[in-house]
Amino acid sequence: MSKFLQRVGVEAQKIPTRTDLGRFYFHVGRLKITIFAFNLYDGGTDRGGALKDLSLQVRRSPCESPFARLYVDWTGDVLPCCNVRADYNEHKGYILGNVKNMSLMDIYFSKTANFMRKELAVVSEKTGVCRTCSFAVMGSNKASKELLDKKFAALMS
Repeated sequence: MSKFLQRVGVEAQKIPTRTDLGRFYFHVGRLKITIFAFNLYDGGTDRGGALKDLSLQVRRSPCESPFARLYVDWTGDVLPCCNVRADYNEHKGYILGNVKNMSLMDIYFSKTANFMRKELAVVSEKTGVCRTCSFAVMGSNKASKELLDKKFAALMS
Protein backbone atom coordinates (compact mmCIF):
# COMPACT_ATOMS: atom_id res chain seq x y z
CA MET A 1 0.00 0.00 0.00
CA SER A 2 2.90 2.37 0.80
CA LYS A 3 4.40 1.81 -2.65
CA PHE A 4 1.04 2.43 -4.35
CA LEU A 5 0.48 5.68 -2.47
CA GLN A 6 3.99 6.86 -3.41
CA ARG A 7 3.43 5.91 -7.06
CA VAL A 8 0.22 7.95 -7.27
CA GLY A 9 1.79 10.88 -5.44
CA VAL A 10 -0.24 10.78 -2.23
CA GLU A 11 1.47 11.71 1.01
CA ALA A 12 -0.28 9.65 3.65
CA GLN A 13 0.38 9.14 7.32
CA LYS A 14 0.69 5.52 8.45
CA ILE A 15 -1.56 4.59 11.36
CA PRO A 16 -0.03 1.94 13.63
CA THR A 17 -2.15 -1.20 13.87
CA ARG A 18 -1.74 -4.82 14.95
CA THR A 19 -4.55 -6.38 12.98
CA ASP A 20 -4.54 -4.73 9.54
CA LEU A 21 -1.94 -5.23 6.83
CA GLY A 22 -1.79 -1.45 6.51
CA ARG A 23 -3.75 1.65 7.46
CA PHE A 24 -3.12 5.18 6.23
CA TYR A 25 -4.91 8.50 6.20
CA PHE A 26 -4.58 11.68 4.20
CA HIS A 27 -6.55 14.80 3.37
CA VAL A 28 -8.04 16.05 0.12
CA GLY A 29 -9.13 19.56 0.97
CA ARG A 30 -11.32 19.23 4.08
CA LEU A 31 -12.08 15.56 3.41
CA LYS A 32 -10.16 13.10 5.58
CA ILE A 33 -9.64 9.77 3.83
CA THR A 34 -8.64 6.60 5.66
CA ILE A 35 -7.61 3.52 3.73
CA PHE A 36 -6.82 0.12 5.12
CA ALA A 37 -6.14 -3.40 4.02
CA PHE A 38 -6.55 -6.58 5.94
CA ASN A 39 -5.90 -10.25 5.36
CA LEU A 40 -9.19 -11.79 4.24
CA TYR A 41 -8.02 -15.27 5.20
CA ASP A 42 -7.48 -14.18 8.82
CA GLY A 43 -10.77 -12.41 9.38
CA GLY A 44 -12.62 -11.77 6.17
CA THR A 45 -15.96 -12.93 4.89
CA ASP A 46 -16.83 -14.71 1.66
CA ARG A 47 -18.34 -11.44 0.32
CA GLY A 48 -21.81 -12.82 -0.22
CA GLY A 49 -20.51 -16.12 -1.63
CA ALA A 50 -18.19 -14.46 -4.16
CA LEU A 51 -15.03 -15.79 -2.46
CA LYS A 52 -15.77 -19.50 -2.30
CA ASP A 53 -12.55 -20.30 -0.39
CA LEU A 54 -13.96 -18.35 2.56
CA SER A 55 -17.42 -20.00 2.49
CA LEU A 56 -16.69 -22.19 5.48
CA GLN A 57 -20.02 -22.82 7.19
CA VAL A 58 -23.73 -22.14 6.99
CA ARG A 59 -24.80 -19.12 9.00
CA ARG A 60 -27.58 -19.49 11.55
CA SER A 61 -27.04 -16.35 13.65
CA PRO A 62 -28.99 -13.12 13.19
CA CYS A 63 -27.35 -10.17 11.43
CA GLU A 64 -27.58 -6.56 12.51
CA SER A 65 -26.19 -4.99 9.33
CA PRO A 66 -29.45 -4.36 7.38
CA PHE A 67 -31.08 -2.95 10.53
CA ALA A 68 -28.39 -0.36 11.17
CA ARG A 69 -26.93 0.46 7.75
CA LEU A 70 -27.58 0.99 4.07
CA TYR A 71 -24.79 1.07 1.50
CA VAL A 72 -25.00 3.27 -1.56
CA ASP A 73 -22.62 2.46 -4.41
CA TRP A 74 -21.32 4.85 -7.04
CA THR A 75 -24.33 4.27 -9.33
CA GLY A 76 -26.85 5.09 -6.59
CA ASP A 77 -27.84 1.46 -6.02
CA VAL A 78 -28.62 0.77 -2.36
CA LEU A 79 -27.46 -2.49 -0.80
CA PRO A 80 -28.23 -4.07 2.59
CA CYS A 81 -24.62 -4.94 3.40
CA CYS A 82 -21.06 -3.98 2.51
CA ASN A 83 -20.47 -7.57 1.38
CA VAL A 84 -23.05 -7.31 -1.41
CA ARG A 85 -22.07 -5.71 -4.73
CA ALA A 86 -24.50 -4.41 -7.33
CA ASP A 87 -21.97 -5.07 -10.12
CA TYR A 88 -21.68 -8.80 -9.28
CA ASN A 89 -24.31 -10.80 -11.22
CA GLU A 90 -25.12 -13.16 -8.35
CA HIS A 91 -25.91 -10.15 -6.11
CA LYS A 92 -28.16 -8.16 -8.47
CA GLY A 93 -31.30 -9.51 -6.79
CA TYR A 94 -30.23 -7.88 -3.51
CA ILE A 95 -30.30 -4.30 -4.78
CA LEU A 96 -32.91 -2.62 -2.57
CA GLY A 97 -33.45 0.39 -4.81
CA ASN A 98 -31.66 3.37 -6.29
CA VAL A 99 -31.44 6.85 -4.79
CA LYS A 100 -32.01 8.36 -8.24
CA ASN A 101 -35.67 7.36 -8.13
CA MET A 102 -36.44 6.53 -4.46
CA SER A 103 -35.70 8.17 -1.12
CA LEU A 104 -33.51 6.32 1.37
CA MET A 105 -36.50 6.20 3.72
CA ASP A 106 -38.65 4.49 1.07
CA ILE A 107 -35.84 2.05 0.29
CA TYR A 108 -35.22 1.21 3.95
CA PHE A 109 -38.91 0.48 4.56
CA SER A 110 -39.53 -1.28 1.24
CA LYS A 111 -41.08 -4.77 1.15
CA THR A 112 -37.76 -6.23 -0.04
CA ALA A 113 -35.73 -4.64 2.78
CA ASN A 114 -38.33 -5.54 5.42
CA PHE A 115 -38.42 -9.15 4.21
CA MET A 116 -34.62 -9.38 4.35
CA ARG A 117 -34.50 -7.95 7.88
CA LYS A 118 -37.24 -10.34 9.00
CA GLU A 119 -35.22 -13.31 7.69
CA LEU A 120 -32.01 -12.05 9.30
CA ALA A 121 -33.52 -11.25 12.70
CA VAL A 122 -33.99 -14.85 13.79
CA VAL A 123 -31.76 -17.79 14.54
CA SER A 124 -32.24 -19.97 11.48
CA GLU A 125 -30.31 -21.23 8.48
CA LYS A 126 -29.72 -18.28 6.15
CA THR A 127 -30.15 -18.38 2.37
CA GLY A 128 -28.74 -16.57 -0.65
CA VAL A 129 -25.83 -14.17 -0.17
CA CYS A 130 -26.18 -14.49 3.61
CA ARG A 131 -25.93 -18.30 3.65
CA THR A 132 -22.22 -18.57 4.41
CA CYS A 133 -21.57 -15.07 5.74
CA SER A 134 -19.50 -14.65 8.90
CA PHE A 135 -19.82 -10.85 9.05
CA ALA A 136 -21.37 -8.87 11.91
CA VAL A 137 -22.46 -11.85 13.96
CA MET A 138 -24.81 -10.47 16.61
CA GLY A 139 -23.55 -11.09 20.12
CA SER A 140 -19.99 -11.72 18.91
CA ASN A 141 -18.58 -8.83 20.93
CA LYS A 142 -19.47 -7.29 24.28
CA ALA A 143 -21.21 -4.20 22.89
CA SER A 144 -23.41 -6.10 20.45
CA LYS A 145 -24.23 -8.75 23.05
CA GLU A 146 -25.33 -6.06 25.53
CA LEU A 147 -27.45 -4.36 22.85
CA LEU A 148 -29.02 -7.68 21.84
CA ASP A 149 -29.77 -8.59 25.47
CA LYS A 150 -31.32 -5.15 26.07
CA LYS A 151 -33.51 -5.37 22.96
CA PHE A 152 -34.71 -8.91 23.77
CA ALA A 153 -35.45 -7.89 27.39
CA ALA A 154 -37.54 -4.96 26.11
CA LEU A 155 -39.42 -7.25 23.74
CA MET A 156 -40.19 -9.73 26.52
CA SER A 157 -41.45 -7.18 29.04
